[in-house]
Order: sequence, then structure tokens, then C-alpha cells
Amino acid sequence: MTGRGRGQISPLFGRIAVKLGLSTPEAVAEALRTQEEIRSVGGTPPLLGRILVESGALNPEGVRRILEEVEKRSLVPEIPGVVDLSPALQGDRVLVYRGRLREDGRTVSIRVLRFGLADSEEEVDRFLDEIRTLSRLHHPNVVRVLGAGDIEGIPYVIEEHVLGPTLKLLLEEHGALPEERSLRIAREITAGLEHAHSLDIVHGALRPESILVPRLSGARVTDFCLLGCDAAGFDPGHPGFDALLYLAPEQFQRHGHPSVRSDIYAVGAVLFHMLTGRPPFRGGYREVLRQLLRRPAPDPKVLAPSISEASALLVRRLLAKDPGARPESMGALAGELAAVENDRAREAPLRPEGSSLPDRLRPRRRASRLRD
Repeated sequence: MTGRGRGQISPLFGRIAVKLGLSTPEAVAEALRTQEEIRSVGGTPPLLGRILVESGALNPEGVRRILEEVEKRSLVPEIPGVVDLSPALQGDRVLVYRGRLREDGRTVSIRVLRFGLADSEEEVDRFLDEIRTLSRLHHPNVVRVLGAGDIEGIPYVIEEHVLGPTLKLLLEEHGALPEERSLRIAREITAGLEHAHSLDIVHGALRPESILVPRLSGARVTDFCLLGCDAAGFDPGHPGFDALLYLAPEQFQRHGHPSVRSDIYAVGAVLFHMLTGRPPFRGGYREVLRQLLRRPAPDPKVLAPSISEASALLVRRLLAKDPGARPESMGALAGELAAVENDRAREAPLRPEGSSLPDRLRPRRRASRLRD
């Protein structure tokens, strides 16, 4: 399933720039001619906003205002083959909509890449090529990709609809999750990522927003980072800044790229957040980046004293600055998570919460229901 052809975002961007009085019709027309000249010799032109800024006909704040106006106009209803579209979520990297496939009435989710994440037509093409790679993923802990295309040059992905909140919303509502549930969610997303890695696909920007937590099935991974996964993609004004809180340090080094071990770091950062109610590092962009590169992650047991020492040790290992100090693969991590869960299961009867008596001897009227 595909959308429209390349280059159609530029006239729209230009019209809005002129309508808002942020650029002149003459400057926009000249920039459009520049794009066509580059295409005529087989080149890939930059987006119109970049040409206007470099020529002095538009400032960066004007670009931001224009892109916000484009988002307000909601181009999603033009997605071919999808009907009854409605907004569902505004994420840090994507706008999420819900709709139905016209051919069979199936409910789907549509993720539209936020404006500014694809800086050229070449990147839009690369995004769509990589989405076709994601369609090879078939695993119960990965949201299935059904199609892709672009709307006036803005790429989108059609996915199966999963009923349930994102982990981000769950954490915002409840704060720290019970240790048992946190470990289970970590194990489930690890299984999904192990499948992706077996196909040479890394996530690159795993974070609570890219994890869905259905009530009746295991956690599901979505929103694989196909563009902007290096340091330049997460500056303070860039869509996706929240992902910085879960990226591995090496992704911010020169020529740093996502890898198996950076995904493992991200699982550790997400697990840290689930256990403690906060990400490993907090603050503004520069402060977070300085801590990420120079300071060890806080001990989760200091922030959440009730968690087991085994969980705390594992999290600290996953958040090691040196990628080689982390587990070598998602399969190895899955084994370590299972070992921690088994240790807790063996210890639980010896240390029931709130009492030193075995569970079978505790008065029923005082027994508390375990939180899922």
C-alpha cells in the first residue's frame, strides 16, 4: 500500500509560508525552481524549508510555525485505502491515527512521521525502503506492519491496531510498576527485539512510548527508529527529544549508530524507569547528555529500596557505559531476566510482603491481592 509521489510537500509548505507572511511568493517560486533543477540532473534536492533558510528568505522559527500549521491541517484522511480516520495520539516522533481498511473493515493504526524528521526526499525514500524491511517482522511481541506510503512527501506506516495503552501512559498514570510486572514486560520486549535482531533489524530508539501494553496479551514493540537515530537527530528542538533519555551513550559519539547493544541499553533504561518511576537521567538536553556520557546511572535500589538486589544488579549491567560490559545479545539478556524472575519466585514464599509468616499461615482477612 503506497501513497503519493515525491516532492509534493514542497508546494504545500510554500503556500503556507506565503499565507502566514513568513516568506514571499517570489522566494518560494525561486526555491521550487532550485529543487526542479537539482532533480533534472538526477540529484535529490533538500526540502523547501532548508533552501529558504539557506537563502535568507525564511528563519528557523518560521519553519517551525509552518510545520505546526501543516500538522493542524491533518493530511491523514488522504491515505488511500483507509477510512474513518481519527486522531489517537501525538507522540514525540510520530502522530498516531486510528482508522479502518476499506477492503475488509479491519481496524488499523497509522503512524505519520512528524514533520522535520525527514530532511530530504532521499530520506523519505530510505524510510519507505526500511519500512518494507519491517514488514518481515512476525512476532507476538512486535506490532505488525501492514503497509507504508507518503502523504505529500511525509511518510506514514500502517500497522495492526493493538488495544492497550503505551508504557509511557501507564507510567505517567501509576508511577513505578511492581517489580514482577516490570520484569515480565522487559522479558516480553526483549523477545520481540531478539526476533528483530535475528533479521538484522535494530530498534534504535526504544522508549516507553514505543511499547504498547495490552491487557490481554504481552507487551508489543513498535515505532522502530528509521531516521534521526544519531546525536544530530535529538537536539533540544527536534521531534523525538524524549528518546534521548533511553539512548545508549555510544549513539552520541561521532559516527555513532544504533546496534544490538544500544538496544540492550535501552531495555535497561526502560526497566529502570518501570522499577523506579523515572528515567535514569533527568534535566535539560545538555545536562542529560553530560550525565549520559560521563556519569554512571544511579543505583535503582537507592530509588526503589523494595526491589531485589538481583534486579538492581542486572539494571546496572545493562546501563554500563561500555557496550562490551552489557549482555552480548537479546537472547543472553532473556536468560538473565528469566534467572532474576526465578530467583524472586523462589524467595517470595520466604519473604511475603508485610509479614514474616508463610503465606499459608497469614489470616485471610489480611491477605492482600498481588498487583499484576
